[in-house]
Amino acid sequence: MENNPGLLPDYPWQYEYKTSQLTQSGKPVDILREFYLPLLQRAVRYDRVAGYFRSSSLALASRGFSAFVQRAGQLRLIAGADLDPKDVQAILNSQAKLDDALLAELANPEQWPEQTQHGIELLSWMVRHGHLEIRVALRLHAQTGQALALDSTADGYVHEKWALAYDTAGNCLYATGSWNESQTALQLNAENIRLDGSWQGNKERQIIASAEQDFAALWNNQHPAFRVIAMPEAVREKLVRFSEHVKMPVELDVKPVTVPPRQMPFIEQLRFQFIRHAPKMPGGEYVGMYTAPIEPWPHQHVVARRLIDSYPSSFLLCDEVGLGKTIEAGLVFRSLYLSGRAKRILIAAPASLTQQWQREMANKFLLPFARVSSDASGLQSETLLPQAQQTIPHLYAADLAIVSTGLMVRKERLANLKQAQTFDIALVDEAHYARRSNSRNGVRGYPQYNNLYKTISEHLRGKAQCLLLATATPMQLHPVEVADLIALSQRVGAYQYDPALMLQYYQLTAALAANQSLAVQERDLLRHSVNAIERADPLLWRYLHEVVVSPMARLSIESWRKQGLEPSPLDKPALPKLLFAAAPLSRVMLRHTRDLLKIYRSNGKLSAGLAERHVLAPPRIVFTEQEARVDQLLQTYCEGLRLQLGNNANQTTQQVAVGFYLSFLRLRFASSLLALKFTLQRRLGRVKQTLLQQLRENAEPLDVDEMQDLLLEGGELDEEAIALLLRNRTPNDLRWEREQLEQLLVVVDDLSPISSKTQTLFTLLQKQQLAADRFRQVVIFTRFYDTLTDIVQRLRTVNPRILIGTYSGQGGSYYDSARQGMVNIEREHIKRMFVEGEIDLLVCTDAAAEGLNLQTADMLVNYDLPWNPMKVEQRIGRIDRIGQCHNDIYVVNLCYADSAEQFVYERLMQRLQDAGLVVGTQQFSLLPVTVEEFQELAEKRLSEKELEKRALERAKEQKAHHQLLETPASHLYETYLRFEDKYTNIPMPITLTQIWEALVSSTWLRHLGCKLSDCQRYMVLQGINGIPDGTCITVDRALFDKEAKWLHFASYGVPVFEQLITYLCTLDTEIPAITVIKGEMENVTLCGLVANALQPDGSVQAQLLTCYQQIDSLHWSDVPPTDDALQRFQQRLQRQAEDEANKYNRLKQLDQVNEAQGLAQRVINNFVLKKLLEDRLKYSKAKDTATDLLREIATLLDRRKQQNASFRASDMPATLKRHTQDATLVQPHWQANGNGWIETPLPIAYAALEAGYRLVEKTRKTKSQLTGTELIQRLERNPVEVF
Repeated sequence: MENNPGLLPDYPWQYEYKTSQLTQSGKPVDILREFYLPLLQRAVRYDRVAGYFRSSSLALASRGFSAFVQRAGQLRLIAGADLDPKDVQAILNSQAKLDDALLAELANPEQWPEQTQHGIELLSWMVRHGHLEIRVALRLHAQTGQALALDSTADGYVHEKWALAYDTAGNCLYATGSWNESQTALQLNAENIRLDGSWQGNKERQIIASAEQDFAALWNNQHPAFRVIAMPEAVREKLVRFSEHVKMPVELDVKPVTVPPRQMPFIEQLRFQFIRHAPKMPGGEYVGMYTAPIEPWPHQHVVARRLIDSYPSSFLLCDEVGLGKTIEAGLVFRSLYLSGRAKRILIAAPASLTQQWQREMANKFLLPFARVSSDASGLQSETLLPQAQQTIPHLYAADLAIVSTGLMVRKERLANLKQAQTFDIALVDEAHYARRSNSRNGVRGYPQYNNLYKTISEHLRGKAQCLLLATATPMQLHPVEVADLIALSQRVGAYQYDPALMLQYYQLTAALAANQSLAVQERDLLRHSVNAIERADPLLWRYLHEVVVSPMARLSIESWRKQGLEPSPLDKPALPKLLFAAAPLSRVMLRHTRDLLKIYRSNGKLSAGLAERHVLAPPRIVFTEQEARVDQLLQTYCEGLRLQLGNNANQTTQQVAVGFYLSFLRLRFASSLLALKFTLQRRLGRVKQTLLQQLRENAEPLDVDEMQDLLLEGGELDEEAIALLLRNRTPNDLRWEREQLEQLLVVVDDLSPISSKTQTLFTLLQKQQLAADRFRQVVIFTRFYDTLTDIVQRLRTVNPRILIGTYSGQGGSYYDSARQGMVNIEREHIKRMFVEGEIDLLVCTDAAAEGLNLQTADMLVNYDLPWNPMKVEQRIGRIDRIGQCHNDIYVVNLCYADSAEQFVYERLMQRLQDAGLVVGTQQFSLLPVTVEEFQELAEKRLSEKELEKRALERAKEQKAHHQLLETPASHLYETYLRFEDKYTNIPMPITLTQIWEALVSSTWLRHLGCKLSDCQRYMVLQGINGIPDGTCITVDRALFDKEAKWLHFASYGVPVFEQLITYLCTLDTEIPAITVIKGEMENVTLCGLVANALQPDGSVQAQLLTCYQQIDSLHWSDVPPTDDALQRFQQRLQRQAEDEANKYNRLKQLDQVNEAQGLAQRVINNFVLKKLLEDRLKYSKAKDTATDLLREIATLLDRRKQQNASFRASDMPATLKRHTQDATLVQPHWQANGNGWIETPLPIAYAALEAGYRLVEKTRKTKSQLTGTELIQRLERNPVEVF
């Protein structure tokens, strides 16, 4: 046998081989040596449809396999069952077993002829070593499905014997004909074989393609004339036993089998090298999102693609709770990180969410983020991939870092941020906490930003190429809050510094959508706003032009855009859609609601469940005698402490600290008596310690923002709260506090009586009970860990065998029936147990309020209620989410009668609903109540009547603003369908399916002992250096989600997968026939593989591989490519890298373009305001008081609006010309003498008016003291001032 026989086309095949033929020497043709051995010497894959499953036929089919095994070949063999049709029908009807019939064919081996024994031993050896897989075919009538004999032609189908052989270059030889498979076939074999080669021409390739399709149908049991079944395990075991004692099997003619050399086929080397480098190939920026363990929902797919395409542009991710902002961010992070576009990513989130973010990034996106925390020993960095912890010198040392926003904004940590290396992406979660404190003043209030907003604006924004702000509630009280957030994106052009102008845009758009008439200048303002996007954001403009505007309306819209021509009646509805999509918020804010998902679901594009939410009214819960007594004493303590500290509380921070500490105590009491008791005990200990330490308290005081976060997001413990208000105390007031605490602790010493709230919980759970110890699943939420332990203890006292679990910041636990007690375990395991029905009642703290999917439960109980309505919504979102298993879910809020919580969450909510002001699925997130108002209500400083009045007014404004600002879900759906049609078919370097096909089809992996599971859904690895034998990998997302404890996902970022691919690509340290080339430019690196492909004439031609499909579409040579070819392809990749880098730089510079447009508009507004003030000061009889003049201006503008008139601002100094050259909404007209004038549309004049009110507030003078003249002088001195 030749050592290097070459490829299939290298052999001089005959068109036909017959045993009746004579050679030129006059001897009969030797089928074995002239056909089978040459064929199988060159093949690495062989698909064979044989005759019967019986010893002689199988032995006959084994001919030539000694040569095949030498090349580590892989054989798939389909053999027919030699059965009577009645027996076949019995098997099909499950009345008989196939095992018995097949085992009979392997019986009495001692009676077989020697050749049969050798053939069966060879097949057995191949099965044992992973070279052969056998399936058995049962013959059916193609039309009726009735059983037939294997060779029956009753339905017109002729069962032929044929085979497909493939070499390392992908060439295929198709052999078909007749085999005599009688009992004497091995001695008196007669054959007639015809051949077709894929290299011979189009006709032959078509014949082969048809045969490949037929074999796939047979193998996958999709052929109408056959039922194809995997060889039963019992039969396989018996077949394998034939080679138990065989060390070296032989051919039929006693030719020995050579153990295959350890050399991977060239085409497999090519595949694995391609997999390794695919994310950095052209188009590789999408590989990450499509190879993640999670399948995105339709809207998440669109968001991720848009963010990747627009990188490094900044965005707001504002989906409703439960719609997957984390998924969208993770898909983007994974794609850009794997492709090398983004190397440093920062996630800043509230401390209570940092662990959840880290788990999500590791489990769903396979990203090794380090979570950074601070303790007494310094900064600690913890990673999950791999699990490790270390001390780090710098808060932002890790390239993939997660820090808490509380840690980020600390004054002592700002230096770390200033010194940090630039981040490619920074994401701030719960970004609505970055806000102004005076948002209730609307667009007329000069912003008073909190520390988080200042940190982002003044420090983080300059350190991040791309800023992502994630929040489900971008607007809580007023649209000015959204305007503040979009200003951080630096992508909204003329609206960058002007929230009032943003509202004017939306009012004009709403009027146009309602078919109201607009003045010419108002219509032009909208048109100029849209046109400005073409320069300020070309990618967004392309999206608007190609996706938002339907093809039918495109011509009409272009005429409107360029010439101001009114669209035709048929195309007119397209204009408001465009204006909404081009609006300031829509440019940067990606927001989706359940209404959009309902549309997807109704159109068959989303199969996951969407439940109907029902909020149940619980019975009235009143204090027990003990609770009433505690309430009275706690009130006395709170009022007394406020008085005791009154003399010392002369600083704002101290005054706020008193209020927050007392509010925190009320929250603990409202949660449970046990929570209050433990807090009082800990507080008493701190008071005593402070007295003993001679009043020295060294704890770092919290600032106002941190104390507010303590109430809203402070976590499940009380360490920070009990440390408040111990600095600079007198001995007398400390002793007074000690006495008060001791009195309270006497009352709460005995907690054996069941509280009224706990009794209500028991009653609710009784309705969920299914059997003695089983319940319909319920999730119970509490903020505090102490309350969680109380709930669990009391439930287990009633029923010790109840299947209960806990999930908190302290970890997880569950009732183990075998141990008859609670067992501590990782939280992820608790989640899996609950979803799989092993836990009935899950008691959680707010550590579970984000990211957990608990959709198998249909009831959620809020055992206590936070003063942040959004937190309630986040809790409910654990069960009210896409994929819910039930059609209806139920929410119960437990709170004491006449408490602040009961008023807000029950009575006030009901009144808002009755007024039609709170609608939709996520109503709690719409409650217009602040934490300060909760405090005031709890302390009786705010009446219920006054709060209701405020809430009604705000709710009316909110509803109007939401209707004004949000794009209708139906518009989004239409747009996203066009997006999918246009962009989702763009080819990528590789897909998850292709990765899996490369693994499961690898003859090399099979040779090492790796095998596919019986269910075909995962692969068991064997023989891989550094990976334990038995390690399992899969790309089945559903299976991985269910079995992640022992399965590894076969994708980038998973240590097992990375180690596997690295091993496969480094078996041969040098593969000269495959060359990796790169094109590099700034932050962009593009890779490609170069190899030689065989041409029909036998020559080779170098190919640049950047798409996996190329590998199987060509035939490859192991001849190395020439230097000229490598240089040519490297230059091509270099040009592509330069194009990508130029695109990145252009997008990066757009921040400056947008900022210039925003500043130009600011200058115009300031000048218009100055002229309006001068005009009123000159012609009005009003006093020279700023506020009086502004009221006069408002009256003037209202009058002009009724007249559809504009305002001409003349005598614009030539010095402002350079400041206004980037203006987009309205352009100054410059005269020959140098001065200019502006024909000001009323929306801009109104925006200038609102700016005047902000300027008044900024001066901090009383309204009676500030004159209009002073404002004019200030505007003259600083015409570019932002306020």
